[in-house]
Amino acid sequence: MDSKWVEVLGNGCRRVDDSNRRRAAKCAANITRASHKVFSLSPKHNSLLSKLGKRKRLGACKTNCGQSLVQNYSNYIRSGLPQRLLFYQDGEWNDFPEAIVALVRQDFQMKKAAIEVQFNGCHIILDVLYMLQVDLKIGSQKPIAWIDEAELAYTMEVNEKCDVYSFAVVTLEVILGSHPGAFISFLSSASPNSADHILLKDVVDQRLLPPMDQVAQQVVSTMKLAFECLSSSPQSRPAMNQVSKELSTQKHLLAESFLSVTLGQLFNLER
Repeated sequence: MDSKWVEVLGNGCRRVDDSNRRRAAKCAANITRASHKVFSLSPKHNSLLSKLGKRKRLGACKTNCGQSLVQNYSNYIRSGLPQRLLFYQDGEWNDFPEAIVALVRQDFQMKKAAIEVQFNGCHIILDVLYMLQVDLKIGSQKPIAWIDEAELAYTMEVNEKCDVYSFAVVTLEVILGSHPGAFISFLSSASPNSADHILLKDVVDQRLLPPMDQVAQQVVSTMKLAFECLSSSPQSRPAMNQVSKELSTQKHLLAESFLSVTLGQLFNLER
């Protein structure tokens, strides 16, 4: 393996070929619609993105530690078509099969940010903005990276705070009553004003009665914690031991009825 791959992606980078893996399934319509919201940026934002950072040749490229969602988006629109797509597992980078890479190339050309595929018998989403592979069944996630035609590498920082993203996905799925992929995409692109006008009671599982008293407090506290775990920057997320400590401690964040709490308020509540 060329040493310059190792410099960018870490030790143990290896290629995995498996021609028997099934070709990726078609993209889910709801994820596609959600990803379009992220890309509906004004010319002002596009002008800003065009000025963000200089990409370096692979020999000098560093891991994009702590990128914001905007920086990830900038990398995405500047990148050439992926020639290799990798996932991080057990301390090393591994290649996706060529069938999935080919599908991702097609979606890159269509500027789709969330790509739904079948891989190793699992139904997963490749989120190129958050640089994550998310298992739709259990909510687990792994960092991903790609290398484009110009031999430029794009990846995220891998650290102990990555696992809490999985906690947030599973938590939101339980509270919302459905997979939160579209909801998470909305949160990443929503303005403070729009979040202030969305009631929490309209977001939670509508098959259940609204929670009351202590249960309502727990729902609000857990939702706020889940939002913190979804930060696009791993450094901004709480560590898993902090999450565990928060869940085991009684919180009284509500000063008003659960029925009047908005998503915007969840972002501003003090712990």
